[in-house]
Amino acid sequence: MAARFHIEELISQDSSGVIFRAKDLESGTDVTVRRFFPRGMGEGGLQEEERAAFDIAVQRFTCAIHPALRGVIAGGCDAVDGVPFIVSEWLEGTPISQQLASGPMQPRRAIDILMGALEVSEVISELLAEQAVWVETDPSSIIDASDDPKRGTTFGISPFKWLGSDEERRSLKPLIQLTEELMGWKNKLVNDQAGNGLAIWLKWLKQHAFQATLAETRENLAAATGAPPPPPTSRLVRQSTRPMVPRAATVQVQMVPVQRTKPSKVPLVLGLTGLLIALGIGGWVAKTGEIPFKGRFQAVAAEATPSAPKSALDYAPPLPSQADVEEEEAVAATPASASTPAPPASGSSSETVYQVKDSEAVMKKLNQTVTLEGKLESVSRNTERTQIFLQLEMTERNDACGFVISRDATGSLSFEELTKLVGKTIRIRGKVGVGAGKFGKRPKIQIFDRESITLP
Repeated sequence: MAARFHIEELISQDSSGVIFRAKDLESGTDVTVRRFFPRGMGEGGLQEEERAAFDIAVQRFTCAIHPALRGVIAGGCDAVDGVPFIVSEWLEGTPISQQLASGPMQPRRAIDILMGALEVSEVISELLAEQAVWVETDPSSIIDASDDPKRGTTFGISPFKWLGSDEERRSLKPLIQLTEELMGWKNKLVNDQAGNGLAIWLKWLKQHAFQATLAETRENLAAATGAPPPPPTSRLVRQSTRPMVPRAATVQVQMVPVQRTKPSKVPLVLGLTGLLIALGIGGWVAKTGEIPFKGRFQAVAAEATPSAPKSALDYAPPLPSQADVEEEEAVAATPASASTPAPPASGSSSETVYQVKDSEAVMKKLNQTVTLEGKLESVSRNTERTQIFLQLEMTERNDACGFVISRDATGSLSFEELTKLVGKTIRIRGKVGVGAGKFGKRPKIQIFDRESITLP
């Protein structure tokens, strides 16, 4: 397979990775190629299971489109050493770190940057079914592309977030550090009224860095600073995602000069052949009134027609109706604390029930609703007590588990009630996300209510 990206210039290199400027030979545009070292320089790349999970993540990264995001074009792992890489847009601009060299940001500018980081992270979180600050928050990686009025301040994907633990991904601490750097508040005592209300929001964020959702954080930022109300999550995601399409299994990056080649004549030959075939079929229909091979076409079409979409991301989202817009505006007006996720619909009798040993197949159902069966081995909380995990009896080290967000763990879904199920064979039904176990990635199934846990 011919290399698609031609490396042209080394931009930077450190212990975390290498960044190149390259040429996309398909579009002719400049791109950024970043090779990053998940375990440090010289320590190798990803293992087989990690590669599969990273490949899924990259495919979903490419679905995110937002003015503040330097979009991901491709990615994968080097076939030789397994080192992962991401190819993204190249945008001319100035790193925020250079602007901070002359002093702190104005509050309104800092608020706009923080709101952009939150919006992009929320879009990607929906695609990956995993809440996290998915963008790089180091000021040197945030680019001011203000020469392009449609872009402004832009962020890049943080590939290390995908490889970190659940606790590392879930924390909003990167936003705390970014706020302090933008405003020059690091290691300083700041009055609550400073920064046009930004200081009071920062105080709230420090208290809720492991519990608050991205949507709640956006809403509180707007309320504290008087910024325009942010769009509802559903509308933001619909406007900032595109359908996922199959991509090549391997993307190659070439390190040799670009070679100019003559245009191929193959498309011209195929086009003429297709035209002759079309004219022949048209003549047959005009003469006989029948479509040749009609029965064969109908049989093939019947076999190829899927009974249901494999994923909502496989199809372009419909344009919102007036009713949709009114519903979203009503949701946006509801306090964040009053909103709870809708439980998944009950499965049909013919629905596939996965066993713990089928975790690899479950991993392929990201962002979809599945039913998993197994013997409940233990119930535990994470370090920050933000999630409750239902660990089923494992056959491998990274088998699927269930989890409940702590704010949903009330009544019959409380920690105490769930522990009563230990030792029993249960079925859990919920939305599939990806978690980080001690030995790599594993599927996590989010449980929304007690009715989603049944005894077979």
